[in-house]
Amino acid sequence: MKKVFLLIFMIMILMSNIVNATTYKEEEDKTPKDLQKYFDDFDKNLSLKYIKDNFQKIIDDLNEFLHKYTNDNIVKLRILRLIALNYVDIEKFDDARYYLEQAYNINPESARINSAYGYLELNLKNYNEALKYFYKSFTLDSDNDSRSSIEQNIAAVYFEQKNI
Repeated sequence: MKKVFLLIFMIMILMSNIVNATTYKEEEDKTPKDLQKYFDDFDKNLSLKYIKDNFQKIIDDLNEFLHKYTNDNIVKLRILRLIALNYVDIEKFDDARYYLEQAYNINPESARINSAYGYLELNLKNYNEALKYFYKSFTLDSDNDSRSSIEQNIAAVYFEQKNI
């Protein structure tokens, strides 16, 4: 089974020149400064306690930004992703899926959205689904730092599967 996934993974790498792919760098370059704080804080791995203690304010602020930047799909994708990841971290998986579905409908070729979907599925212990999204994310983004993070997530899936 793992050999099949590795074969699929290698094929996906060879086919990684997808035109509509949105890279991490493109998303970061497009983000307005007033919104960047939320992404910076989240990317610096805020503690789960901080997220839980300030959860409603974080979600309210992000929803306000979501309405403010309705016409900017790249920024909208980042906001939807961040809301979803906050929900995953407090184990509100249905809410996370709701926001990820919105983002995926905007751009199914976003590396970050696919990676976030993989993270959701990993937390739900849907390992095959998690791998599907992580592999797709890997093929969509050519940034080495991003790929390194995705590789770690893929390894985490295989580690979790082995320890069931």
